[in-house]
Amino acid sequence: MHPQQPTPPPPPGDGVPQFTPPPPAPHPPGPPAAAHPRVVAAQTPPDRLYQVPSPAPGHPPVLPLADPFMRLLARIIDGFVAFFCNIVAGLAATAGLLLLNGGDMDNAPLWQAPILVGALVGSGFCYEWLMVRAAGQTVGKRLLGLRIVDAADGGRLPSGRAALRALCYSPSIYYPISWFPVLAQLNVLWMLWDRPGRQCLHDKLVKTVVIDEKQLHALYPPQPPAFPPHPPHPYGGPHPQYPQPPHGG
Repeated sequence: MHPQQPTPPPPPGDGVPQFTPPPPAPHPPGPPAAAHPRVVAAQTPPDRLYQVPSPAPGHPPVLPLADPFMRLLARIIDGFVAFFCNIVAGLAATAGLLLLNGGDMDNAPLWQAPILVGALVGSGFCYEWLMVRAAGQTVGKRLLGLRIVDAADGGRLPSGRAALRALCYSPSIYYPISWFPVLAQLNVLWMLWDRPGRQCLHDKLVKTVVIDEKQLHALYPPQPPAFPPHPPHPYGGPHPQYPQPPHGG
């Protein structure tokens, strides 16, 4: 007789053997989670309106130049605007002199005469200078999509050069070039044969060009914002607020 073998103890539970799966293999560490993305705009000087690619050394940037006929139309519009400015300035100066002299202009002192003349003459200069200094555009150029820029880099003109340009050419009768009939016409007609910048004589003096801003907008789109705008909420609610890191105390 064979000796009786001991019976193994029953497995725990309901008698069904329990299977324990092996632990999963550890995954290799991946890259750290990136923070919220931010779009960084290209570095653009503060006086630029468009990101114009850097030109080749010794060459000006490629800018779409304004058509001479469009420049003429803009100057005609500016002539009407300057005429209106002259009327307003003349009426204001006359009213001031009437108040100063008690309504008696016949016995006004001689030194008051330059006040009226200066108001009539200076209104056209101030109109051209302040508009070009602020945005590179007069009313006529803004309506027709033209802009005066620096011929070297396409930037905005500083105050001094804008004043010199207005002194040499503006929609008024005061600027010195208009005192010489042949020079006045030659100044304007010079852009018809000037290459490559289509510059008038006053443009060459101040080193400016007049560009077509509509074509410039198509060639060099405006810069994107430094941070992208929040996407609209799907249910019209407020935008989610992200938690801020605690400040170190």
